[in-house]
Amino acid sequence: MKSSILLLTIHLILLPLSLTGQEKKSKLADYNWEENRPRYTLTTDEENLPSFVLLNKTVSEYIFENNAFVQYSVDHMILRVNTDEAIVGANKISISMVNTIEVVNIKARAISKDGKRINLDKNNIKEIKEDENSSASKIFAIEGIEKGSEIEYFYVKKTLPSIYGFDVFQFSSPVKEAIFQLLSPEHLTFKFKCYNGYPMVKDSTFDGKNIYTAHLRNIPELKDEPSSNYRKNQIRMEYKLAVNKAKSMKEMYTWNDIAQSQYQELFTYSGKETKAIQKLFGDLKLKTTDFEPEKIKTIENFVKTNFIIQEIYKNDDNSLDKIIHNKFANKSGIIKLYIALFSQAKIENQLVLTSERDHIYFDDTFESWRFLNNYLFYFPGTDKYLSPEEPALRYPIIPHNLTYVNGLFLKIINIGGYESFIPSVKFIPPLDYKSSSHNIDAEIEFIKDMSELKLKLSCTFRGYYGAYTQPYYSLIPDDKKVKALEDMVKDMTKDTKFIKLYAENTDPNINLIEKTIYYLC
Repeated sequence: MKSSILLLTIHLILLPLSLTGQEKKSKLADYNWEENRPRYTLTTDEENLPSFVLLNKTVSEYIFENNAFVQYSVDHMILRVNTDEAIVGANKISISMVNTIEVVNIKARAISKDGKRINLDKNNIKEIKEDENSSASKIFAIEGIEKGSEIEYFYVKKTLPSIYGFDVFQFSSPVKEAIFQLLSPEHLTFKFKCYNGYPMVKDSTFDGKNIYTAHLRNIPELKDEPSSNYRKNQIRMEYKLAVNKAKSMKEMYTWNDIAQSQYQELFTYSGKETKAIQKLFGDLKLKTTDFEPEKIKTIENFVKTNFIIQEIYKNDDNSLDKIIHNKFANKSGIIKLYIALFSQAKIENQLVLTSERDHIYFDDTFESWRFLNNYLFYFPGTDKYLSPEEPALRYPIIPHNLTYVNGLFLKIINIGGYESFIPSVKFIPPLDYKSSSHNIDAEIEFIKDMSELKLKLSCTFRGYYGAYTQPYYSLIPDDKKVKALEDMVKDMTKDTKFIKLYAENTDPNINLIEKTIYYLC
């Protein structure tokens, strides 16, 4: 979240100069492994495991370096691999470059059963990007790994400091030893929340630094089973920067802080922006007689068919006049556009921040901004939601993994002429299961001594089943719509000659909870 880095910078700029400039270079920059360590001695049962994590070690240090506040981090892993599948899985090593200033060091090796050592050829380290909107990653693999080898690697990164983070001690393979350590200047204290048996984080102070440590041995595997919430059930921990003692003992980065930050970012308009949004709203030609759901759907469909989200948008200027002219913006810019249009239409709404339930568990008792990755809009007048980030979905359908989870609801209040967001955590309910269906009705007539048949097939898609067809069908050229329908139903009707094909209720503004997409062939 962009504003998290911004607020962290603001808090730390205000520190007395005597606290900055006294820190030395982080010792993590010189981190290394035991050069000639022996192989691990394992029990018979451990020797027979397909894959076994021998060491999972994570160390981070927050430090002032040359009057800049940065974070050093080390990830150190040792694994025993005894099958081809385990070798392939363990030998795909990827390092995220998000917020990375410098990759200080990368080392990797494999130690075979007979003690032969194969070191990583650093020429094999590649940097890749999946697409233009994604961040880069460094990837590498070690060549010539044999069954029974120990794969060991570590990397050291220097990054922009993060105000929140997490650690995981449990994986799909058992873990022999897991270590977590975090170091920070003495005036910056962190807060922790442990889950599912993660050991209590111990804190101490040495040489002007806070040292937070957790250590656990002999951790059982946790298999990722179908329909299970794997990440929620792992032995894990969340943490956040909580207090800057050089300023105050008040907790930082709370729900109230993010509410104020979001309001300032999304509700500050220049005269040029106001003029641009008024003109854009006028072009929508909303009828005053339209009910609120129709207005919501018209605004949503207009934004999603005319503007795109480009998350790697280097220009931080999210002014509405530029967004309207360029037809693209980063995530917060698109949210600002929606809010401005809803305001012009006088549609009451609340901004909701949440996270995908299968990726990050939103714990309402721990105020971490790590839980606030995804945006939704909630409309009290209809008690329904809109997903501004998902171009394929239309109100009131939102991504299923953003339901049945907590969210931070930001409601506008006005006290004495001062307007702001007030935050509250509420539950986001799932759509009723009856709202989604895919039904097939077939009438079959056998002809020509039963060697052929005439089939009248009607398919109805409702809710999630039609959600990814509805927004795009109306954009297909008329002369290609029949071919598109043939492609949709050909898996059910192979070796078929189509006599007639048509579709109904394909308008993107139709509420797929109330109506269905209908195909007939």
